[in-house]
Amino acid sequence: MSTVAGVVLDTSKAAISGATVTIEGSQLIGGAQTTTSAADGTYRFPSLPPGVYHVTAAHAGLRPVRRSDIQVPAGATLTIDFELPVASVTDAITVSGRSPMVDVRSAAVPTRLDQDLLHNLPTPRTLHGLLNLVPGITANVSFGGSQESNEVLVEGTRTTDPAFQAPATRFNVNWVQEINIVALGAGAEHGGFTGASGSTILRSGSNRFSGLAEYWATRPGWLSNNTGALSEQLQETFNSRELLDWWDTSAQLGGPIVKDRLWFFGGVQRSRHNDRPAGFSGAGSRDERDLQVMAHLTAAVTPALRVDGFVEGGRRSVDGEYIGADTPFEVSNAVSGPQATWNVHATWTPGATTLVEIRNGGYTASSTSEPRKPNSRFSPAARYDSGLQVLTQGGWEYFVQDSAVNSTAGTITRYVTSGPGRSHEIKAGVEYETTRAISEFRYPGDRFYFDYFGEPDTVDIWGGVISHATTGRTVVFANDTWALNDRLTVTPGLRAERNRGSVPQKGQVFATNTLAPRLGVAWDVTGNHRTVARLHYGRYYDTIFSSRIMSADRTGLTPEVFALVVGPNDFVELFHNNNDVDAFAIDDHLRHSFVGQWVAGVERELAANLSVQAQYIRRRFDTFMGLIDTGSVYQPVTKRDPGPDGLAGTPDDGRMLDLFNRTNAGSPFLLYTNPPQAFNRYDAVQIVGRKRYARGWQMQASYTWSRNRGTVGNRWHVNAARNDLGSPGRFSDPNSYINAFGRAAFDPTHEIKLLGTWRAPWWGGFNTSAFYRYTTGQAWGRRATIRGLRQGQESIRIEPVGTRRLDAINKVDVRVEKTFAVRGAHRTAGLFLDILNVGNQGVPNSDTVNAVNEVSGARFGEPNAWLDPRTFRAGIRFGW
Repeated sequence: MSTVAGVVLDTSKAAISGATVTIEGSQLIGGAQTTTSAADGTYRFPSLPPGVYHVTAAHAGLRPVRRSDIQVPAGATLTIDFELPVASVTDAITVSGRSPMVDVRSAAVPTRLDQDLLHNLPTPRTLHGLLNLVPGITANVSFGGSQESNEVLVEGTRTTDPAFQAPATRFNVNWVQEINIVALGAGAEHGGFTGASGSTILRSGSNRFSGLAEYWATRPGWLSNNTGALSEQLQETFNSRELLDWWDTSAQLGGPIVKDRLWFFGGVQRSRHNDRPAGFSGAGSRDERDLQVMAHLTAAVTPALRVDGFVEGGRRSVDGEYIGADTPFEVSNAVSGPQATWNVHATWTPGATTLVEIRNGGYTASSTSEPRKPNSRFSPAARYDSGLQVLTQGGWEYFVQDSAVNSTAGTITRYVTSGPGRSHEIKAGVEYETTRAISEFRYPGDRFYFDYFGEPDTVDIWGGVISHATTGRTVVFANDTWALNDRLTVTPGLRAERNRGSVPQKGQVFATNTLAPRLGVAWDVTGNHRTVARLHYGRYYDTIFSSRIMSADRTGLTPEVFALVVGPNDFVELFHNNNDVDAFAIDDHLRHSFVGQWVAGVERELAANLSVQAQYIRRRFDTFMGLIDTGSVYQPVTKRDPGPDGLAGTPDDGRMLDLFNRTNAGSPFLLYTNPPQAFNRYDAVQIVGRKRYARGWQMQASYTWSRNRGTVGNRWHVNAARNDLGSPGRFSDPNSYINAFGRAAFDPTHEIKLLGTWRAPWWGGFNTSAFYRYTTGQAWGRRATIRGLRQGQESIRIEPVGTRRLDAINKVDVRVEKTFAVRGAHRTAGLFLDILNVGNQGVPNSDTVNAVNEVSGARFGEPNAWLDPRTFRAGIRFGW
């Protein structure tokens, strides 16, 4: 919710007590709201949904003044002051169209994506993908955090899964009114992330019926080929992306059930995305189908009480999941599962100085990934050739995951003018969230073979695991927006969390308690609400990751044997894991992972609807939660680097490497703790310019310089004890710690983003929009598969990450739409054409994990993922 506040003065600058202030807007259910100014002339309208408003101030004997077209974004407090002149015989309301661009009362630096931008840009079609429009966020990596360490809320309801914080639900972008992305300077009400948090406001109905029907598609011949930069030999096997059937259709309708009292909004979306990704050759394709429906109700129970809620659900299926350069279609997976999300939210405003909110929401989701037929979870066994670097048999996994989240929260916001300083806006709240997660994982055929250039090498024999976990999180927070005077605001805050996790039979196994201080300062430099200097420090803790809590559930875990293959079904054991109760534990003194963040900057409104900001960002990840192995015993050993070709005894062999042999054949003991050598450092400088929509156009331009280094990288879900912090990982296997320090993979030194829309009125209207970005390529370094170790083969980092760089992404996406007026009020039709990657740039796609094959062998240095070629996407929509 947002706030409009200010002061009413006369022409002598004296405060006016008892002035009548009225705010109007089409999104205000219940009609216009009215308040009176206090003794010091101040007034407030809390609990405003985002939108465009008109504010009028009037007092007996003075001339009324009206401020029109005030654009109020989500979560902002806008200062709108009035100066009422003496009345005259020819009185008329004074109209002023300028509304503030800068929130001079806040030390936070949010980015807001409103409906005009979302509706007209050739943007990603997912909520998580939209975060990448924000300066400093690329590939879902936010300001140096782990990839996917972002929280996306819909009307306050969490939409990420409890295991890894991965996206768990899907919403049509057309249903969204606005997204408010916070990370830099976020107050104490925000938590559960070390990346960024996107708060999504859904569209609601109004007193007028309105709707939208849309269809867009890309045909097979509408893609170019952008692999010309590859060698002729590689082009024969590494194909450019192909589309077979790619379309999306949606419809939505909103309006009044009871005028000014009860509104509705609903929508349905259906899509099919059938393609052959870049690098994939052979028969088959990845065929994804999705159906989603949503309904949203908004009610004004009384003038002071508003209640709204939504339900959303759907089902997704994929045939050919994981296909790519290393996965032929016949060993790919089939994925399917339903999901549902809901939320109920009540807002009570007993007066202009008090706001009470109560919310309950959650989701359920289920997903099954299994080898596609005729393969199954039972046979044949999985087989991967680490020399040829391709899956040759079975499938990657059989994996089932069910999850559920439910949270109840209440907040109270109180505005007071007593005490030190000019005023306080104190917001305090409590939240209780529970999650449930059940997963089953196993190898097809209960075996995973590792071959080497066609020859059998080792095998992992394991019957898999079924695990359960529940978590509970209690949050208490308080935040104060303390106006010391008319120009200086201090925002102290504190967030306390009590985190608990349990598994069957053992009960509680995970317990952390956190205190997250926040302190910000905002200084209205010139006193005219157009320039603000900000300084903020905050500590931000990760959510609870149930994936590692589930590891404490040993009831459904089977023994595991790693063996050398000496013949068909003939093995020599290298070591084994009993996987019993004594093989895993969670540290009793575990500290919850967090990032410490400093932000300092200045923002200036240069002209009406135009602002620029510059800021420095410093983030320190000094406490991670990860796995160490205290049960395995290692001894030094030397092995030779086989060189880029992966074959020992050839001319490109490298130096001797100092490695480690595992000498005991018993079970490792994995401890979930805080690895003492785990850290990450992020520094960045940003310049951002924004032109708000006015006179037919809007724009955002940004440049970010950043550096991200440490012993822990930022690949997919690292902060959830995966990859670098998992097993095997940098702190559970000494071989993985070799060359651990370096640049993070997602460390774009330079990032330039330019996005905007322009509406031309000619011949019924044209809409033109574009999104340009330049991003330094992914950092990487060579690895090699070393054989002959007692524990079998291991992948060793020969070069630190950052030794090499992929080519930068340098592309632009454009949309052109021709609009037509249709008979009847508010009716329009549009034909649009998107051209994605206009320049047809062809480089490895640095937005994906492992964009290039880092491991020595037949495919060393070859791309695993490729930037999509120039693509044409056409569509039609009709709105009313």
